[in-house]
Amino acid sequence: CALSGGETVQMPDGKKMNKEQMLMEAIFYKCGDARAYFELADGLSAGQSVCVHRGSYLYSHDLYRLGVRLDANNGEAYNRLAMTLTDGKTVRVKNSLIMNQTQMFIEAIRCNRDHPYAYYNLAQVLVLPGTANLADGRVLDK
Repeated sequence: CALSGGETVQMPDGKKMNKEQMLMEAIFYKCGDARAYFELADGLSAGQSVCVHRGSYLYSHDLYRLGVRLDANNGEAYNRLAMTLTDGKTVRVKNSLIMNQTQMFIEAIRCNRDHPYAYYNLAQVLVLPGTANLADGRVLDK
């Protein structure tokens, strides 16, 4: 059963925790599951940050970027990170790999060819009569 809104659960030590607090605990204990980062980022409002890792403040784009680093073959990770970027901006997703929004949507499709939102989002960033070359050789037109 998933927690909703401000719902809390009482832990064995008596401490009450909400969903955000539990996700931060999972990250604190070095959870290797990218979903913890995604769900925590999804709960943040625009411009809101969350304090994790003993004083580090992270915004949604930071959390999605960490999720990509944990699971580089997760198309949803690239799609969500790309959605945080504005026109012309880039982000370092791995040690030496810097990508823009279009490249991340293409990577999301490479990871998961059946990801409808990545195709839709890619179409939105292409300028008419824009095209995108996919990793499998296909060329998509807007």
